[in-house]
Amino acid sequence: MFIETLEEVGDGETLFRLDKLLKEVTAAVTETGKAGSVTLKITLKPNGEQGVNVIPDASSKLPQKPLRAGFFYTHGEGTLSRRHPTQMDIEDKFSAIDKRRTDRQASDGQATDGDEA
Repeated sequence: MFIETLEEVGDGETLFRLDKLLKEVTAAVTETGKAGSVTLKITLKPNGEQGVNVIPDASSKLPQKPLRAGFFYTHGEGTLSRRHPTQMDIEDKFSAIDKRRTDRQASDGQATDGDEA
């Protein structure tokens, strides 16, 4: 009686939907390695003195592939960055090197000027 009822309710739509859901859940379980489920709920409501309405509800719970976490540094008022707060950009580093070189050359030049005087 159970299978026959499922075949007849909604012209077999319930069985087609269950088949589709089962395939989707199977694929997701295979992909994620986590559990999933297909649920069939059948509600019976009285309809007159001798009849009932058979109301099927088919649903699924797909396993979710977990999203990957990412590490970020916190800056100031809740802002996030991949860059360490004390790490210089490559451009900043080259600017600092150039500045030290210029300062060194300037101080070397002053010392030489001072030696000649």
